[in-house]
Amino acid sequence: MTKPKRKRGRPKKLTAKQLEMARRYESVWHYEFNQLAEYRQKRIIEDPLGVSAAELAKKVARIAESDDALDELN
Repeated sequence: MTKPKRKRGRPKKLTAKQLEMARRYESVWHYEFNQLAEYRQKRIIEDPLGVSAAELAKKVARIAESDDALDELN
């Protein structure tokens, strides 16, 4: 027996909380990226899976998921 095919429809809409978190991540990422030295920015752009990019992603996640993160940025 074969499995019935899964219907491909439009993806479900994001909830308000998901949209808020996406905006927070993006805001924090841009802020932190612009605070880096130019050579580190270039390194992240050239190698988005490298060590510098991983460090930035870790820092962004930590800040974005904290409750008072956006107060520090404004």
